[in-house]
Amino acid sequence: PEIYTLSLHDALPISLCLASTVAGLAILLAGRAPRDVVALDVAMLGTLFACTIVTRWWKISLHCTVAGGAVATIVVLYGPLLLVLVPFVAVIAWARVAVGDHTVWQVIAGSVLGPILGGAVFLLIR
Repeated sequence: PEIYTLSLHDALPISLCLASTVAGLAILLAGRAPRDVVALDVAMLGTLFACTIVTRWWKISLHCTVAGGAVATIVVLYGPLLLVLVPFVAVIAWARVAVGDHTVWQVIAGSVLGPILGGAVFLLIR
């Protein structure tokens, strides 16, 4: 298997995402935002940090990580009926493979990491 090395082209957007998420968290804390909103930002930060570490060696799908984490958060907040959104994660995963940006395993890993890590952090802080 080919080893992926994080390039400056990929590192810059990820670094900017991390920086903006940290800045957003500071603003939320300073403004005394609702706990669920702060928990969501911390979950995003933790998940993005984990993806950044993984992506140094292997190109995990951030699109699928975000989609899976978003669906998990919506289900936690509004109930299991919204599991009907899961097929949208599958469509995003299919698209990432179809355009040649990821392998099947990279989209599966992202689709699982988002809900598990993001969801766990959200639930712990919430």
